[in-house]
Amino acid sequence: MIITIPGNPVPQQRARIARNRFYDPLSLLKKEFQPLVESQLIDHEIFTVPLCADITFYMPFTKSTSKTKINSGVYLPHSKRPDLDNLLKFYLDLLNGIVYFDDSLISKLVAQKVYSTDPKTVIIINPLEI
Repeated sequence: MIITIPGNPVPQQRARIARNRFYDPLSLLKKEFQPLVESQLIDHEIFTVPLCADITFYMPFTKSTSKTKINSGVYLPHSKRPDLDNLLKFYLDLLNGIVYFDDSLISKLVAQKVYSTDPKTVIIINPLEI
C-alpha cells in the first residue's frame, strides 16, 4: 500500500500543558490529513499483523541552494532540522486506526529525508513476511 501526502513534511511537536491537561498541539492537523489518507485507501481493512514501513520525506530545498544542485535530478540527503524521528512520530500516529490497529505493529522501519523540488511524504506499508 502506498500513501502520498503532498506538502512539506510535518514534525511531531512536544505535548503541551494547558489548564492542567496534556494535549497534542497537532491533533487538528492530523484530523485534516485523515480524509486525504482515507481517500487513497480502496477496499482496505485495518492491518492487525506485523508490518514493514518504508517512509521517504521529500523536503524543500533551502533558498541558498544553487540552481545546479536543484536541477541535477539527484535526491540529495537532507541533514537539517526537523529531526527524522519527530517526522516519523507524526506520520505513524496519523495512520493509527486508519491503516493499522496501532503503530506498535510496525516491526521493520526504513526512513529517509531527501531534498526535492516537490515536497511530500511517501509511505509504503506492507505486511511483514515471516
